[in-house]
Amino acid sequence: MQVADAPSEIRRSSDLGSVSWKHLGLAALVSYALGICTFLLWSALTALTRPNPRGPNGPKVLKDSEYPPKYGKIPEKTIWFYYNKGWDPMPNRLVDLCVQSFCVNNPDWNFEFVSDSNVLEYVSPEMLPDAYWTWHKPANKKDMVMANVLALYGGVAADSTILNFKSLNVLWNRMLTDAADAVVYWYRFTEPWPEHDSSAAWFFMARRDTGIFRRYAQDIKTHFGNVHLDVSRVGGKPYLAFATGTVEPIMIEINSSLPLCSTDPNTAGRKTCATAMTHHVAANKDLNNTKVVFLDPNDQNHGPQLNTWDALCINNGFLDCPTPSLSRPSAKDLWEQYQGRKDNPYFTMIKLFGGGGRFAKQHPELLLLNKDDERENVMSMWFKDAGIELDKPNYCGSISGQMLKNEGLRSETTDQSASTFRFPTEYV
Repeated sequence: MQVADAPSEIRRSSDLGSVSWKHLGLAALVSYALGICTFLLWSALTALTRPNPRGPNGPKVLKDSEYPPKYGKIPEKTIWFYYNKGWDPMPNRLVDLCVQSFCVNNPDWNFEFVSDSNVLEYVSPEMLPDAYWTWHKPANKKDMVMANVLALYGGVAADSTILNFKSLNVLWNRMLTDAADAVVYWYRFTEPWPEHDSSAAWFFMARRDTGIFRRYAQDIKTHFGNVHLDVSRVGGKPYLAFATGTVEPIMIEINSSLPLCSTDPNTAGRKTCATAMTHHVAANKDLNNTKVVFLDPNDQNHGPQLNTWDALCINNGFLDCPTPSLSRPSAKDLWEQYQGRKDNPYFTMIKLFGGGGRFAKQHPELLLLNKDDERENVMSMWFKDAGIELDKPNYCGSISGQMLKNEGLRSETTDQSASTFRFPTEYV
């Protein structure tokens, strides 16, 4: 049977439908290709605008299975400093002098200076949270890096605004003698403290490969690894989210009787204290497989925290800070505090808060003077007591990647002046 041809208008409609489907398929393909190109372009632009984890001359990105290049090459007796923007040149005059005070008083220690441009030489990429490169507070980044380097290498993690007067061997040898894993400055241990801190994040001392700092680093990553600093995860203030909010729960498992912000009736605003006890089981016994030497930063005999606020104009809003000469009552009181502690072998340093205060920021040229200078002041006298002299070469050497090399370090020594002093038993 012969089939009649379809009317011409139907054939034209069918042809048009066929062409339309072809056009739709082509359009979909083009749209998909444009989407891929847009994604690749966005990824490239994001990579360009994201802070470079390796810096202009940093190390290669490691495979997840590799140790960092420095692992196994750094002695345990190392003093660590971190500044996200790098150390050449030094951030400011105060930091320069404080770092030199460590160099002149600890000649048998190794020094490492870490920044965002070389951090991957010391820690593997997977040890840092994904969000690390987006964090804006250098203090938070410093805490993360210091947790990792202490976990891997051990040593001392020190803020660069600490003025060091004596060798740290006295603390190090005490830790070794007591078979302890760490030395931690803990607020309220012997003296009252109205603020929300518990552990002093500005100084940690530890043996290498301790579980304390491995857990500290891991907990930071667990709580904050892929987010901005959501303090609700640990409680407390953002600035203290790591050093207090993350360290407290670890230390409570070692010593459940430690004083805390959340249990101190003299602390105002306890709702903003860290929530250290949230996951602590009261029936658990304290861990006995690790040991920590706890010291109070405000201890009246050897604590490194003095009443520096008024004399150095720290957080007091002064437009200009008067020179802290001994003719000023607050400076005289501060000097007398120092004189009362300086002969104690365990008084090794002073922590300078607020970047040293307005005086250090406004008058860096007055931080170290000749003895007969009429502008002589407390800070200048401190730096001279630390062993630093004006117009002398940098006591740390020159910075070129690292200020001091491992070569020529003297073998570990014992500070004989500490032999007659012992911590009270409650300090351990």
